[in-house]
Amino acid sequence: MVLLGRAHPPVRRRGRRGSRDPWTAPTGSSARSSTASTADGSSATPRPTRGSDSLGLIPADGVYAGWLVRLDLPEGSADRRLPAAISVGTNPTFDQQVRVVESYVLDRTDLDLYGERVAVDFVEHVRPTLKFDSIDELLVAMARDVELTRTFLGLPPTARP
Repeated sequence: MVLLGRAHPPVRRRGRRGSRDPWTAPTGSSARSSTASTADGSSATPRPTRGSDSLGLIPADGVYAGWLVRLDLPEGSADRRLPAAISVGTNPTFDQQVRVVESYVLDRTDLDLYGERVAVDFVEHVRPTLKFDSIDELLVAMARDVELTRTFLGLPPTARP
């Protein structure tokens, strides 16, 4: 999977006064990162990228609202640009050390993205990376992240039964 991290103007950031800017690399600089994720958002084993198959601007660790762009699909294709909650970082809840970028595509469980070239357009910083005491706490935070992502991307809230 190729990851092209792109800031999608205008980029809006959340944070307290005095907090540091989540965008760590100057415009035009490159960072390398890649991961394998399943269509339902669960993680597979992260694979650091080697070589020149991945490039772009990767923001500081945290959770972001944005778009996953499937570069192998033609412009205008319905599934080319998909809303996503994006995690950048090491996943401290599970003591992982490798920095990865993982995208959870909202409302889709039918995608198989393995082997596809994708770009991730970062739109809004949702929250910093946090270590949770339990998987249940992580799942609650992830549900909040998805709802905030919907809000930031102008999508309707998740329908509740």
